[in-house]
Amino acid sequence: IYSSLDEPLFNYFGGEKIAVLLEKTGMKEDECIQHALVTTALKNAQEKIAKKILIEQTTQSAADWFSRNMKTIF
Repeated sequence: IYSSLDEPLFNYFGGEKIAVLLEKTGMKEDECIQHALVTTALKNAQEKIAKKILIEQTTQSAADWFSRNMKTIF
């Protein structure tokens, strides 16, 4: 799965801090990060969100989904 640090999932789980850290390490914006820790962290974040959603509202985009479904959680 390809994800971007500007996706809504990262906004809820510290994407801004990760972006700063990657910039400090000299990574370029288009570089890919592949590591089991990253995959596990994403999976755990998605599971954490799924446990809190009681009635899911469908949408056309990830940003809309987060704005409709997450406003009652955070």
